[in-house]
This record gives sequence, structure tokens and C-alpha cells, in this order.
Amino acid sequence: MRFQPDELYEIQNHIFYSLPWVLENDPRFVAVIEAIVTEKFPHREDVARFLDRLAEIRQSMERLEERQETFQVGQDALRQDVTELQQGQTELRQGQTELRQGQTELQQGQTELQQGQTELRQDVTELRQDVTELRQGQVELRQDVTELRQGQVELRQDVTELRQDVTELRQGQVELRGDVTELRQDVTELRGDVVVMRGDVAVMRGDMVVMRGDVADLRQGQNALQSGLDRVDNRLLVLGNRWGVQNETAVRNALRGRLASLGYVVENYEVFDAAGEVHGAPGPVEIDLVVRNGELWLVEIKGRVSGNDLFAFMRKTRFYQTQTGRSATRRIVIAPVIEEPAQARAAQEGIECYSAVDDLQI
Repeated sequence: MRFQPDELYEIQNHIFYSLPWVLENDPRFVAVIEAIVTEKFPHREDVARFLDRLAEIRQSMERLEERQETFQVGQDALRQDVTELQQGQTELRQGQTELRQGQTELQQGQTELQQGQTELRQDVTELRQDVTELRQGQVELRQDVTELRQGQVELRQDVTELRQDVTELRQGQVELRGDVTELRQDVTELRGDVVVMRGDVAVMRGDMVVMRGDVADLRQGQNALQSGLDRVDNRLLVLGNRWGVQNETAVRNALRGRLASLGYVVENYEVFDAAGEVHGAPGPVEIDLVVRNGELWLVEIKGRVSGNDLFAFMRKTRFYQTQTGRSATRRIVIAPVIEEPAQARAAQEGIECYSAVDDLQI
């Protein structure tokens, strides 16, 4: 960049008079001048030439002192520039202060990050412990699955044995049917004899007016005989149940006969389970009810009750209570044969188990 002689003269004069003041008040220019001198004039010859040149400049500046007043306006402008430079320096210092504050905040954030990293490491350690525990649980679960498979094999063996028992029971059932038929014939004949006896008693009433006391005794004996016949009927029903012959209708009739005199009503509740909540598939659900004065008994009558049968009865009771909104005061199972697992589960659930209608506690 080339300058006009007048401009160069003004610049030289300005530097000559301003440089000492700038060097005295701003150490940064001292460092810059030293760096320039060190870089540009590393040799003595260069320094000598620089000094000679500086002497020439001083001479020129002395010659230009007379024109100093002419350039006073430019000097005032320079002073304004210096003032603005000082203001910029103040703003720079403020920026440095803000930068330091930001650095402090950054250090605080770094500290928080380090703390978060420490917590994250702790979480990773805990996760590793959880993974170890899960692996141990997986090993235990595999052992449980192995045990369940062994239990399944044993259960299949039990099912095979039960099927054999069922076959034997069916054979016994055939034999028992003949015995039951004979017993019923005997009961029929006995009832015929009772009818004949009642006719004889009617004929003898005219002759035994005086013997009313004896007639009363005879009536008591007759009532006892009728009770005995009823007990025989119930025992026959129980006997049939033990061999899988007794049907549920007969047991319900016996249950009605026993509870009717006490004011109880035996009903049969049947509804279609569209959602399959009881049996796992849509189908009819049937359960016996005993009702009196706000009491509600839910009764299951079967020839034999296994653990699965008991769970099915529990699902029936829940289904009934959900459908009707009525809660059962008693849950009762009546069966000649109730397997031990079913009895144990029933005791836990508060379900009453009876082998015959006569055993029912009222």
C-alpha cells in the first residue's frame, strides 16, 4: 500500500509523538515491538540500520514539529480513537470476566457430569448384579421345569392307574346293578307289606277303640319303620354313589327330601357360559342351590371328586356370583369318594365335603 508524501509525513509524525506514550501506558505494545524487533532485526547490523533510520525519522519529526498544529485535528481524532480503544479494552475485560464466570459454571457442570458418571457406574454395577441374579433364577427355573416334567411323567402313570381303576369300577358297577335291583325289589315287597299292614290296622281300628294306647304304640313303630325305610333308601343311594351308579337326580331328590321339612328349597341353576370361563370353552354351566331366609348354599353332587373337579366347582361358584351378584353363605361338595388333594384344597378354601346326604350338617 503506497502513501502520499504528505500522508506518510503525517503518519510518521503521529507515530513519533504517540509511540512513547502508547509504550508507557500499554505493556502489550511493548511486547509487540520487542517481538517485531526480535523477529525483524535479529542482527546488529539490522539494529544499527534501524537506529539510523530512527534517527532520520526523529530528524524528520523535528522538521515536522512546526506543522504539528496543522495536524492537531487529526491528533484529536486519534485521541478519540484511543478513548474508544480504551472503552473496547474495558468491554474486553468485562467479556473476560464473563468468560471466567462461564468457565466456573463449566467446571461446575463438569463436576455434576462426573457425579452423574459415578452414579451411572453404580447403576451399571447394580444391573450386572441383577443380570447375575436373573441368570441364577433362570438356572433354578430350568430345574423347576425338569421337576415339572418328571411330575408330568408320574401324573401320566397315575392317570394310567386311574384308568385301570375305572375299568375295575365299571365291572363292579355291572355286578352292583344286579344287587341294587334285587334290593329295590326287596324294598318294594317291604313297602307292599307295609301297605297290607296299614290295611290291617284300618280294619282293626273298630275293634281296638279301647286299645288306643296300643294303637299309638303301633303308630310309633310304624313311623320308626318308615324312617328305617327312608334310611335304607339313603344308604342305597350312598352305596350306588360309591360305585359310580348313583345319578345326581337321585341325590338331589334325597337332598330335597331331607331339607324340605326344614324349610329349605333345592333348586338347579343352569346357564350357558359363552366366554368359557368355567370349562375353558363355551358351554352350559350347572350348579345346585339351597335357599332359605337369605341363606344361599352352592352344592356340587358327584360320584367322585378329584382335584380338577374341585377347581371346576370353585370356578362355577365364582361364575354364579359374578352372573347373579349373590354371595354364597356355604359351599358344599357331596360325593362318596373325595380324593385327598381335593379334600386338602377344600379345607383351605372353606368348602365343606360330605360323603352322603345324611352326613350334611344343617
